[in-house]
Amino acid sequence: MTAQEANNQVGLIDFPEFLKAFVKDEADEIKTHVLSADFKIRVDAVESTAALSKFLESDAIDGRTIINHLYFYLLRHYLERFTSTQRLGDAPNETSAFDTVDDFVSSPSQSSDNIEERANCVMRIISTSKAHYLTPLVERAYLEGALPTAEERNRKVQYVAEIVENLFKAFRTQLEEVDWTINSKNLAYEKLANMRSTLVYAENIFNDTYLSEKFASYQLDPTLTYAEEEDRLALLIFKQNKRELLKPKTRDTMAYPTYVVNAANLFNENKIEILNAFLDVPLFDMDFPASAVYGGVGSSVGHEIIHGFDSDGIHYDKNGDANEWMDEETRQKFGIMARCVVDQFNKFITSHNTSNNGEATQGENIADSGGKNSSYSGGPDPVTKNVPFGILASYRTYKAYAAAAELNPPLPFAELQSLTNDQIFFISYARFFCQKPPLDIPNLSIDMHAEGKLRVLGTLQNTPEFKEAFKCNVGDLYAPKEHCNVYRKAPTDKPC
Repeated sequence: MTAQEANNQVGLIDFPEFLKAFVKDEADEIKTHVLSADFKIRVDAVESTAALSKFLESDAIDGRTIINHLYFYLLRHYLERFTSTQRLGDAPNETSAFDTVDDFVSSPSQSSDNIEERANCVMRIISTSKAHYLTPLVERAYLEGALPTAEERNRKVQYVAEIVENLFKAFRTQLEEVDWTINSKNLAYEKLANMRSTLVYAENIFNDTYLSEKFASYQLDPTLTYAEEEDRLALLIFKQNKRELLKPKTRDTMAYPTYVVNAANLFNENKIEILNAFLDVPLFDMDFPASAVYGGVGSSVGHEIIHGFDSDGIHYDKNGDANEWMDEETRQKFGIMARCVVDQFNKFITSHNTSNNGEATQGENIADSGGKNSSYSGGPDPVTKNVPFGILASYRTYKAYAAAAELNPPLPFAELQSLTNDQIFFISYARFFCQKPPLDIPNLSIDMHAEGKLRVLGTLQNTPEFKEAFKCNVGDLYAPKEHCNVYRKAPTDKPC
């Protein structure tokens, strides 16, 4: 929408005036582009933001409360500037950024306490988000160690791309199984077909010309303190992002650094992102048998695909715009499926003997149960249709691979010889969620992710293939008579 349309539909701030202030000190070409009447902006959560605007204008809240909230938010943002010297060593906010980093690199201490303190300083420099100006250089250094040759990089990207493509096919068959209206199904097919994937790393990280131009005007200043250097970097990337507004929008960039152990679905781009650090041992190796690959990383990729169709993702269309594309009949059927998952997880008890919050975690739980089937279905041929998808899609894909012996070799370790590949698939899925019991009880009540052991329990309860792999009896903990059918046709003998 345009800035004026945002004023009319959303309120909260004066969008045209905000844009004027945003580009006040920029070059004329940026001002002309951003301040043109047809310049489009994206406002996420339009209805919620409009409701917030009305609330703030009402008598329900006073100005002092709003100001206090804004200052508190600002304080949280700068909280790391106030950490103790016990965590940051020799007060890096008052010393040279050069000294801080050089001290860590050239004089590593044998003391674990000192290592943690110094590592904390370095982590503040490299950051874990794309918001940091120096991130591409850190990514380049990391990848030159992790994947030093072009051959290794290409092989890994191609291998992961094949996994992702198989899972897209698998989830397509799951969509075919659900009882939705033809119109909603067609829109879902379009969204899936238009979903992009950025895998392993961003290509421009190995483009020397790109990096040279990006950092041509930047030199570290030894006279600045740590905090001053951070502020300068923040301003540089802020101005750089404004220059990006002159370029056509693409979905080829990555939102997270490749050295972060993560995978994600970016709703407003209709894109999934699988990072190299996520694709590493002990979670992944290209020489793992197919059962381990698809049970582990495959289920996670399926999970990210299904996020585009979970209780949050369904509010975004094929272009990543906030758009309610489901018709009312389909929305009601989706609601029944989601309600089943919410009710299921509400019955679970956490490690702290508290009730799980099924409402807060439903998006992740739907993606868990839906994504696993996708991984089982794909393979050299089109995905088969007789087994379900997060875990279902992955499981279907793996089963297709299992038909080709060379793609699913015997398990290499004697300790695993007693297990079938189907069992290895589900064990590989479950080990992703191994964790110490969470210490923070309040966070468990609002976290969008259920506790790891509960995510495994709920997902496997909804996956009859697990019952068959481990010969569970109906009525066992992991094989209840009644379960939820998440993006799959209900098995005739296993009702929800």
